[in-house]
Amino acid sequence: MFLGELILSEELFSVLQPVLVVSRWLGIFPVSYKRFGNFYKLRWSTWYAIYSYILSLSLTITTLVNLIIDLEKGEKRSIRMPNRKTRFVTCVDISIVIFIVMFGIATLPLKIKKIWKTMNFLNETDKILLLKNSDRFRKSSIYFIVLVFALTLIIFIYDVSSWLVVLRQQSKNPLEYLRAYFCFYCLYIVMLAKEMLYWHIIFFIKIKISTLNARLRELKKVGSYKERMKFKADPNGLERWAYLNKGVHKVNGISPDSVCTTGISLSLDQEITTLARYQDHIFQAVEVINDTTEYGIHFIMLSCLLHLIITPYFLIIEIFAKGKLIFIILQTIWVLGHLGRVLIIVEPCQLCINEHRKTANLICDLMTNDLKEHIEKAVILFSLQQSYCKLKFTSCGFFTINRSLLTSIAGAVTTYLVILIQFNNT
Repeated sequence: MFLGELILSEELFSVLQPVLVVSRWLGIFPVSYKRFGNFYKLRWSTWYAIYSYILSLSLTITTLVNLIIDLEKGEKRSIRMPNRKTRFVTCVDISIVIFIVMFGIATLPLKIKKIWKTMNFLNETDKILLLKNSDRFRKSSIYFIVLVFALTLIIFIYDVSSWLVVLRQQSKNPLEYLRAYFCFYCLYIVMLAKEMLYWHIIFFIKIKISTLNARLRELKKVGSYKERMKFKADPNGLERWAYLNKGVHKVNGISPDSVCTTGISLSLDQEITTLARYQDHIFQAVEVINDTTEYGIHFIMLSCLLHLIITPYFLIIEIFAKGKLIFIILQTIWVLGHLGRVLIIVEPCQLCINEHRKTANLICDLMTNDLKEHIEKAVILFSLQQSYCKLKFTSCGFFTINRSLLTSIAGAVTTYLVILIQFNNT
C-alpha cells in the first residue's frame, strides 16, 4: 500500500493498542496489525478505510437530513429549535461537528502518513533506550479512554433526558428527538475520538522523555569519577554497577568506566552522545506533529472556543430570566464538558514541556559531577542541544499549545460574553 508498513516494538504497541482499537471502530484510524515475533506490523487497511468513509458519510447525511426536516417544521413544531436564537446555535453547533469529522475523513491518508513518520522517529529511540513499565502506561491509556467515554455518556444521558422531559411537557413525541439527533451524538463521539488520538500521540512523547530522564538519573548516581573508583575498589563493585545500570547481564570484562543501555557496553561519553541523539529523535517527532494540519487541532480548538462563548451566554440568560433549573444544570454540565475537551489537548502538551524541563535540570546535575575531560565535553554538547532545541507544541504555527492557551481562551470568552450580553440588553 502507498503508506507502507509500520513496525512497532511489543512494548510500544501495547501502549498504542487500546486507542488503536477504539479509533479503528470509530472510523478515524483504518489500520490492521499482525504480530511477528517481538514486533507488530501495522498497515493501511482498505476494508477499514471503506468502513470509515461509510460510517462518517452515513452519520453526516442522516444528521443533515434530520436537521433540515426539523427546520422545515417551523418554530412552533420544531423539536429543538423553538426560536431564532436556538435555530442559529443548533445549526452552528451541528455544522462545526460535521466539518471536523468530514475534514478528518478527507485527510485520513495524509494523517496516517504523518503518524507513521512520527512513530518511526519514536522507533529509533527504542534502539537506544528500551521502554519500561509498558503495562503501567497501557493501563493509563485504558483508564483515560474509559473515563472520557464514561463522562461523555453521562453528559449525553442528562442532555437527552432534559429534552425528553421538556418535549413531554409540550405534548410532543419524545421519540422524534432521539430519531432526529441520535446520529449527531454519534458524530460528537467520533470528534472526541480524534482528540483522544492526539492525546495518545503526545502521551507517547512524554513516555519517551520520562525514559530519558530516568536514564539520566541513573547516570547521575554512578557518573562521577570518584563514584566509579569506589566501585572499582569494591570486590562486588561490578555487580552493583550492573544493578544500577539495568540491562547488563554480563559484568565480566566490563570496566567500571563503562555503562550499558540496551545490552551494549558503551563508555560514559558515548552513552551521553547516544542520549543526545535519542533526544534529537524526540524533537523530530514533535516537529512532525506540529507541522501536521490533518489532526484538525485548530478546528477543534475553534469549536471549543465557540462553544465556551455560546454555552455560558445561554446559561447566563437562563439564570437572569429565572428559567428552568433542568436547563441551567444542563448548560453548566456542557460548559464543564467543553472545558474538558480543551484540557484533553492542552494538558498532555504541558506535561511534556514540564518533563522536558526536568531533562535540562538533570543534565546540569550531571555536569556538577567530577567528570573526566572527554566526558565533560559530551555533557556540555548535550546541554547545548538542550538549550537551543526548546520543546514546544503548536498547531501549524497558528497558536502554541500549553497552559498559557487557557488564559488566552478565558480572555477571549470573557470579552465576547460581555459583547453578547450588551447586545442582548439593547
